[in-house]
Amino acid sequence: MKELEDFGRLLNAVYDAPLDNGRWPILSRQIADTFGTHSCALQVRTNGNTVVLGCTENFTPSLVRDYQNYYHRTDDRATGAIARGLNRAYVGTELIDNDLLTRTEHFDFLGKADIFFVVGGGVAVSTHEIGLIGVQAGRNAANSTTMTGARWHCCCRTCSARSSCVPRSGAIRSSATWRKSPWTGWPLQ
Repeated sequence: MKELEDFGRLLNAVYDAPLDNGRWPILSRQIADTFGTHSCALQVRTNGNTVVLGCTENFTPSLVRDYQNYYHRTDDRATGAIARGLNRAYVGTELIDNDLLTRTEHFDFLGKADIFFVVGGGVAVSTHEIGLIGVQAGRNAANSTTMTGARWHCCCRTCSARSSCVPRSGAIRSSATWRKSPWTGWPLQ
């Protein structure tokens, strides 16, 4: 079964990445591919500092530096995930409403990296370190063809001309011509 083989490769990548720092970007790409999106970032926070371990290509080196040096302090979703508790997954709208997000300082950073929606989580890496993962999609993912070419449909709480789409959990579905990921329910190519 192809999905099981893909999952096995992803698990191997998860275990291999800590052994060689050069593998973190590869793992980020594999995670993004598993979710059928273009964006994933893995970071560790410790004592007020943030290190981006790996990320996909939409995070340029200068964006990574900007995030590590400044924007991690304005990241309401990461801060909210830590505050709500570790060892659980979250959807970005559980942490900050999309309309409010567009009025934050962090929204500038999100636009530069072409990210808007996020699914993520955090774990305690050690007593003083927190590992965070964010798998992101662009702002038009729910109503355009930006996600692996799939036409996205969204059952929303609110939608407006400004694309302030707020998907409910499990509400995003692909058209019938696309297979869904067995892990996320998101469409695969």
